[in-house]
Amino acid sequence: MNVYYAMAQDELDRFYAFRDMESRVRADLSPQLIAEVRAAVQEERDAESGRPLYEVKDGAANISINGTLTEKRHLSDDLYGDVTTYADIRQATARADADPLAREIIYHVSSPGGSWDGVDYTAEAIKNAAKPTAAVIYTSAQSGGYFLASQADKIYAATKGSMAGSIGVAAEVFDRTIEDGQKGIKRYVLTNRDSPDKRPRTEEEEGRSLIVDRLDDLYRIFEQRVAEGRSKNVKGFSAETVRSLAGRTVTAEKALELGLIDGILSEMAGGIPNNSAGGTRGMKLADFLAANPGAEEEIASYAAEKLGMAAKAETEAAVMAKSAETVQADRARILELLDLSGAGLSDSMRTAVTGGADSGEYAKGRVKELNAALSASNAGSLGSPKAQQSLADQIAPKDKTPADAVTDEDRLRAMAKKGGF
Repeated sequence: MNVYYAMAQDELDRFYAFRDMESRVRADLSPQLIAEVRAAVQEERDAESGRPLYEVKDGAANISINGTLTEKRHLSDDLYGDVTTYADIRQATARADADPLAREIIYHVSSPGGSWDGVDYTAEAIKNAAKPTAAVIYTSAQSGGYFLASQADKIYAATKGSMAGSIGVAAEVFDRTIEDGQKGIKRYVLTNRDSPDKRPRTEEEEGRSLIVDRLDDLYRIFEQRVAEGRSKNVKGFSAETVRSLAGRTVTAEKALELGLIDGILSEMAGGIPNNSAGGTRGMKLADFLAANPGAEEEIASYAAEKLGMAAKAETEAAVMAKSAETVQADRARILELLDLSGAGLSDSMRTAVTGGADSGEYAKGRVKELNAALSASNAGSLGSPKAQQSLADQIAPKDKTPADAVTDEDRLRAMAKKGGF
């Protein structure tokens, strides 16, 4: 099985050396001692680390991509130096997307790259992050490190000395035929007849050519990822731009010229710009909710916990309830006073008082009721419509004692017959 790498060559040499050392360490040391070494190395690394894997600060989820990249951590990785697993990056990205305190995601990259296994899967996770993303390159983002950085919405170099590039894929195959021959070992690699290319004979040119073909296929994926990621911000950036590098690593100024990055922070006032990557710093809440559907519940929960808005709403509801209770008590008191005065309130008047009816609307309703009653009993004696309106005006209460205004209906009818109004 061939292992493919997206890693700068100088780091790949060290990487192989430590992988070779791992086999010897495992052969010479007990499992308990190996576990103690790993624990001691991790403890020292945690103490010296300037940035944790995941940290939320000022509304941004900061994710560290530091050192060699690998899908699974090995013993030699702990001895070799800083290592970040692809699985860690994917989990941190998902955590940031779900974190209500994070408005955007910033990847802090210092990596020479790493193994191919897991890099494209992780690039997809960064590309599909729901929140705006930015990558900041410190020492370098080479090979697999740049593969991941290219999927962020924006890329910045920390200083002019930061480096980016080394876009390509590599594989190393060891020919042990001479060593095996010295030991008297004859090695045969056999495959089924229909799959002869499953195990290319690397000692032959044809076999090595097959492996290069595979590398070309992997490179096209790498090239396409970078081209799609950068063309969103850099007009004219294409696969040809990537190909023109021929796998070289360049410093920040050249990277900016080529469109590999969007700026150099040491040359920019204020550090990472607000709203970087179309971010949300300073964005109005309505705009944020429009861009992040489904976040309203999280925001409400946070506000209730941190700002006491739920308590405020409860207080306002209590005040309104108390106010309504006071109004009802006042209406009851008015009815009691009227009863004591002997006003003789009708049922309709009591309903109007307890229901808080408007006085004008109440008067109009009573006039309509009286007109209907009079029209039904003596329609011919009420005269013209003008007379009816005048009658209504007479009946309408003017001294807030509507009971007195409607007690002498005979007198009103007599006046209507005589044409007195």
